[in-house]
Amino acid sequence: MAIPPLDHRGLLPRGEHPCRFVEIEQIFLHSAYRIELYTHVRSFIDGPLRQAATGLRLFLGGSFFSDKPYPADIEATVCLPALPQARFLAVMGVFSLHEHYKQQNKVDFYPSIQMPGQSDFVKFFQYVGPKTASLKGLDEKAGRGVVEVIEWELG
Repeated sequence: MAIPPLDHRGLLPRGEHPCRFVEIEQIFLHSAYRIELYTHVRSFIDGPLRQAATGLRLFLGGSFFSDKPYPADIEATVCLPALPQARFLAVMGVFSLHEHYKQQNKVDFYPSIQMPGQSDFVKFFQYVGPKTASLKGLDEKAGRGVVEVIEWELG
């Protein structure tokens, strides 16, 4: 496993890149600002998200995984396959506090509900989007990569 280097656009290459937290830390924590942002997001992951969603697939994305010096937040999603109702409701309870966690922990968290007609945020986070497209002269639908943290439930 290895997170690939940023491409010529300064973005993580398209795809889902399995990694461990230590790899993210070695590559993307190169300034005090990024360390602080990551610390906020990790407190969300290690706290409320772990309590509700341990064992589910965790993906992180957004401009944090680029050459942008001051990303505003880190996008996060967990994949929700068919789950027992209590488990599903626990994850949705975390999502219901989306704005609170975005303000407090600088994480933009959305659950990826794996059912027809529902949003797949793993795929959505792989689009460059309007802000990055404008800054880099790209199409909004241009691709970029996300990371799947494979040992997140273990800490």
